[in-house]
Amino acid sequence: MGSTNGHCIANQSFLCSQSPDVLVLLGRMLISESALELSRSLIAVSSVCVSIRDALQPLLAEQRDTWRAVDALCTKMRTPVSTLPAAAKLDWPKRGMVDEDVALLVKIIASGALKQLKVVILFGNKISDSGMQMLASAVAMGSLEQVKGLYLGGNLISDAGIKAFASAVTSSKRLGQLQSISFRLNKFGDAGIAALTAAVTSGAMASLSRIHIRLGFPEGQCTLSELEKACASRRINLS
Repeated sequence: MGSTNGHCIANQSFLCSQSPDVLVLLGRMLISESALELSRSLIAVSSVCVSIRDALQPLLAEQRDTWRAVDALCTKMRTPVSTLPAAAKLDWPKRGMVDEDVALLVKIIASGALKQLKVVILFGNKISDSGMQMLASAVAMGSLEQVKGLYLGGNLISDAGIKAFASAVTSSKRLGQLQSISFRLNKFGDAGIAALTAAVTSGAMASLSRIHIRLGFPEGQCTLSELEKACASRRINLS
């Protein structure tokens, strides 16, 4: 009886951290020599197990839905899910990526599943200010600290998105390894340029050596003079 009860304790040990009642019931099982008492205790433990299972159902359902979404995203991006943990580069240009996809990507990165990630290429997608704000939140949380290249050209990012990103960079100072960034062919103007200039001037991107931004600005619409000065003072190539 003692051996059997010990086995039950080992198999159900995870429950002990969930409910004090489980400790009491399993304790009774250890000292009981009565088959009837053991049966009653097992029934009680089973009831607790069902309660815990029911309590976990929403969380399990959420996790299941999340990973189904991850699988769908990887299929859309033509990237096997199994390659994500070791991925140093996400090369996802012109994949029809939208803000909802960015939200999921940020969630994946925040989970720690992409610890090797160094380069993110999202050129030519359909990312707007909402997606950029999500990336800004990832910067603020430090989820992109290890990233050295971030390429967001050819999207739908306007002043609001650039301002959110620049603000997160400046306030968090958690993009210190970034060496190259691209915002070419987006939709922002002087306000976005001013925000980016402030971020460069702050020194928050200490390793930055190149900004790709010139292409796509109609002549006379936006001034880059202040950004040029900020980049020159920090030996950043502006192209």
